[in-house]
Amino acid sequence: MTNTVSRTADEPQALVPCNGCTACCRNTAPIGIWPSHGDNLAFYVQRDMVDEFVETIDGHTCIGYALRRKPNGDCHFLGDSGCAIYDHRPYQCRMFDCRAFYTSLTRQQRRRGIRKGELNPEVLHRAEQLRAG
Repeated sequence: MTNTVSRTADEPQALVPCNGCTACCRNTAPIGIWPSHGDNLAFYVQRDMVDEFVETIDGHTCIGYALRRKPNGDCHFLGDSGCAIYDHRPYQCRMFDCRAFYTSLTRQQRRRGIRKGELNPEVLHRAEQLRAG
């Protein structure tokens, strides 16, 4: 994400040196919208960019929300210059750290995820670069 924005001290965000990398915005898992973590659901609903789904967590049925994707799997808000809604990006985007994600998976899980098309190999490659770095 190439954009910068001033943040309040109490707003969480990952400290990842992305330097313009947008791999996590492309062809990845759903981007959840979490009102309980400060996401403004109305912001996304007004732009008709939210899919609603039902999930069961610990025996409780809940409604969940995720950003819609472009047909190629990219985030709808990914533009030529990075995130078009950087100031309003979801909690999941603010907190995502590809390095932590990479280390949370075993080598076997990473290989299987790539083979099945469930993981974006570019995200994992970028995480390797940053970890080596």
